[in-house]
Amino acid sequence: MELSKIFSRKRTIIVIAALVMAILILTLLPYGIGYGIVRALHDQGAEEALIEDIDFNPFTGRLIIQNMSIREGDRIPLNISELAIQISWRSLFKKRIYLEELTLEKSSLYIEQAGNSQWKVGGLKIPGEKKKEEEAAAEEQADSPWGFGVGRLAIRSSTLKFKGMGLDTEFDIKDFSIANIKSWEPELAAVIALSGDLNRSGLKITTEALPFSTSPSVNGAFSLDKLSLSPINAFLPKDGKFSIESGNVSSAGSFQFVIGQEENLINFRGGITVEALSLAGPSGIQLLALKKLDLREIEVDSLEKIS
Repeated sequence: MELSKIFSRKRTIIVIAALVMAILILTLLPYGIGYGIVRALHDQGAEEALIEDIDFNPFTGRLIIQNMSIREGDRIPLNISELAIQISWRSLFKKRIYLEELTLEKSSLYIEQAGNSQWKVGGLKIPGEKKKEEEAAAEEQADSPWGFGVGRLAIRSSTLKFKGMGLDTEFDIKDFSIANIKSWEPELAAVIALSGDLNRSGLKITTEALPFSTSPSVNGAFSLDKLSLSPINAFLPKDGKFSIESGNVSSAGSFQFVIGQEENLINFRGGITVEALSLAGPSGIQLLALKKLDLREIEVDSLEKIS
């Protein structure tokens, strides 16, 4: 009898110890994930990376990151108010990384040119061409590559800023979504929708894409409302013979891009309107003043054979 009580007492202690250990692991797991993310950001060149809160449920596979940012002195090249990810554990057994849902709320991201061939995205350095080639070679050598997919991706109320190649562009994303993108189902069309303001000009795009097909393609429609033409000056010759003083362009229509094994296809149907265009020459002399140019029912079909 005494022996059975001793064994019973030991089992109770073991069960309690296991429960305490499990609770401790579940409590510390979000901190471990946060530490890993911050360490990875530092390894990619972030000067200062901060994460305010992480909530992770290993049973459901849901991860929520709140108030993550990268700082460079007074600048904040990356700021995320909330990132929510729903991971499918079952897909891992099939060597597939499948995110059932990924939602990004109230974020800002800077893409900038740090040198002639160096770019930074959100304060992180982009690997050079040699590094990319090494990574690509490593993927090709893998016996069985992993698949990747996203059930639904949504980005809302976010800002993307691009500075480089003479451009200084800002895109305010009202709503961006991607549905049904799976590398293991190459003929399943991914549905993409985007609405926002490009340099304060309204832009809407809806498409269906086959990014993993043997002949990748994009079919969609778009509308652009009064986009300023002044940024084109960054690509004009620097001899000062002429420059765009003012003007805007609006356009709406449908498009199709197909990358085939033997030929590429580009189709466009729509219209283009140019308004208030002013071109200036040396010393600011006006070369052209155009009140409005309205081109309707434009059709472009381009078939390029791959040599």
